[in-house]
Amino acid sequence: MKTINTRLALTTFMAMAVIGLASGGSALAATTKPVYVHMNGLNDFLPKVVFVRPGQPVVFINQDQGAHSIHAYDPVGGGHLKAMDDVSLQGTPGPGHTVHTYKVTFKHEGVHYYICTIHAHLVSVYKSPSGKNYDLPAKRQGIPGYRGSMAGIVVVTREAALLKSDPPITHQRILQKFWNNGDVKGN
Repeated sequence: MKTINTRLALTTFMAMAVIGLASGGSALAATTKPVYVHMNGLNDFLPKVVFVRPGQPVVFINQDQGAHSIHAYDPVGGGHLKAMDDVSLQGTPGPGHTVHTYKVTFKHEGVHYYICTIHAHLVSVYKSPSGKNYDLPAKRQGIPGYRGSMAGIVVVTREAALLKSDPPITHQRILQKFWNNGDVKGN
């Protein structure tokens, strides 16, 4: 009886997979399409917050002539987290040149904070009675910028309403009007 139930479950799973693929898509295919986060000469991540499914890639695109970095941190204590490599992306001279990117995938639901350490740093804003520091990103002194510190958040979730709230630019690898100090808005 156990063998029959196992075969039935396996056959049902295989049939569902074939039906999903034959209809032009599957749940797996929907999760592998990347979400793009853009960087440019305004020293900002655009958008600052993105929502992805577990296993869905996040691709950082540097369309600025200058370098940017991506550094994951813990807002409670400010330490570096291994959720993302501490990477530096070279600048891109402009359209027609190689665009430098960094791709990361998160397996589990959660919230991941990151900054560009070239243009922002962490500042302790509160120290709890237990001695823990609570840190926020701040713009580095003397660094030009757009709306403040160059920081962002990746929220890994299965909540459909949040996943649908990413702006359209998160589905475009290259933003044509976004080179260097372009005029693309986050919505």
